[in-house]
Amino acid sequence: MALEGFTDTTGTEFGEVDNPTYGGYTEPGWNKGAFGDSLTGWDNQGFALPTRVLKPYGYGTKDFASNFNQNYEIQAYSPDTGKVVTGPLKDIGPAPGAKAGIDMLGGSRSALGLERNFSGSIQYRIVPKGTPTPEAASLLPLPRLPLVRIQSPSSGLRCCKRLWGLRLGRLRALLRKRVLILDTLG
Repeated sequence: MALEGFTDTTGTEFGEVDNPTYGGYTEPGWNKGAFGDSLTGWDNQGFALPTRVLKPYGYGTKDFASNFNQNYEIQAYSPDTGKVVTGPLKDIGPAPGAKAGIDMLGGSRSALGLERNFSGSIQYRIVPKGTPTPEAASLLPLPRLPLVRIQSPSSGLRCCKRLWGLRLGRLRALLRKRVLILDTLG
């Protein structure tokens, strides 16, 4: 579930991770964004968003990138780490065929506490420049309860369930039937 005002999508890393030195792109220009910004360096912060997201902000008009970055910034949130980072728009992307909705430069990915070449759940929003990030307490990752393997003594039926996925009434019913929790799976 996305934070209020945030778009929940898949985020991927771009920029320095695409450097041919590390096995990335071999074509010229891998290190320059669509607006001329440098995409090199592991500490470089910024984002790329698809044109369909940027059209309401004037994408396609003269001086779009500088006008956008003077007035707006992008806040990205990692549900895995509970961290938020703010940064500028530096490129257009991910590619139309990609299954991602936002690209992050290495510095932004690192500030979110994510591993190099990350691809996973990210939430983002475009906000007026200077908008405070959400309160830290509201961003704590939800605890992930263990997956358990259970067995019913009467039927021998085995299945796997996440404890939080069981309604209290269903859990009581399982306990009355003396369902055995065999082990946790993580």
